[in-house]
Amino acid sequence: PDDLRVRLGIANVHVWSGVHRYADRDLRAILALDPEHEGAKEKLEHLERLRAPAFEPAFTWFSDSEDFRLSTASTSVRISPTPGRSLTLSLDAPRAEGRFFELDPISGLPVERRETVQGLGLRLHFEERPEQGFAYGGELGAVTYEGVGTSPRASLHGTWYPDYRHALRGEILHEDALPTVRSTQSAARGIERSVLRMVHSYRGERLTSWTLLEGGRYSDDPTFWTAHTVLGYGLLRAPFELDALALAGTGGFDEASPSYYSPEDLLHYALGLRLKKSLPGRADFLLIGEVGRIREDGFTGDTFRIAPELRLQLRPELELSLRYDHYRSVRSGASYDSDFASARLVWRFPARP
Repeated sequence: PDDLRVRLGIANVHVWSGVHRYADRDLRAILALDPEHEGAKEKLEHLERLRAPAFEPAFTWFSDSEDFRLSTASTSVRISPTPGRSLTLSLDAPRAEGRFFELDPISGLPVERRETVQGLGLRLHFEERPEQGFAYGGELGAVTYEGVGTSPRASLHGTWYPDYRHALRGEILHEDALPTVRSTQSAARGIERSVLRMVHSYRGERLTSWTLLEGGRYSDDPTFWTAHTVLGYGLLRAPFELDALALAGTGGFDEASPSYYSPEDLLHYALGLRLKKSLPGRADFLLIGEVGRIREDGFTGDTFRIAPELRLQLRPELELSLRYDHYRSVRSGASYDSDFASARLVWRFPARP
């Protein structure tokens, strides 16, 4: 179309939906007709900042009431050589510490000791979006745990975008189980897992949804399946964003694992609110609160979760995000608590002229 406003609107949609290859094409076409077009120049500068090489150090920490600790220091370098294509090299150092149970070879009784497992991992991730309606990518890497051995990390995924509101993603992966199975035993015994996963997401004017279906097998033999869905509905958009949330999840394992808790049946549902407020100084504050019910292996109880997050735009090329997540469940008089915290810094190098 000859109307530059229409062209800019189409380019904005491409930027919003992540189709940077088409956004770059449309914005440069506008500037070819009007080199002083402020809207196109501003959007192209924003696009170049997103594509600029980025350095991302991060630290995460997890702790629960069963005396388990997991901390991970990581750093990533991401480049985007062309619009719609990115490469990311990541180095991470997980450290797990907690109680370790094993059978005494003489008495046959369980013996408890405290164990620390240190790891070092490397990942190379690529992402490509050649067309408006499709994207694909993958990852290759490995992690080695001191005194345990090396586990490969590999994944392939593809995403189909039938329109600007829907996305359907399929993924197959193999990795070490520690990030998911948070136990000292899973790290000390080198537990790995293979997973097939499908994710559907929808983003409308007020209604949003996210649904996950996955199944797989752990290297100590249990197979598993899970299904989760989250529905959101926008209640307010000013002076702050407020969404109502409804969550449900179910799943199970075919047998118990000697290295971690694997429930034969699981059902969880919750209601919650999500608040987002823009603060002075280019900052955003987010808060999620949930209350729900859970059933595991025939035992039922209540759950509670609260998760604040702060996102700071320190400079045009520098972003900082801080997050905390607390979860609590009470079943048959026994409680379980977990805390998760993370800090991530994104430093984008100067955009190309």
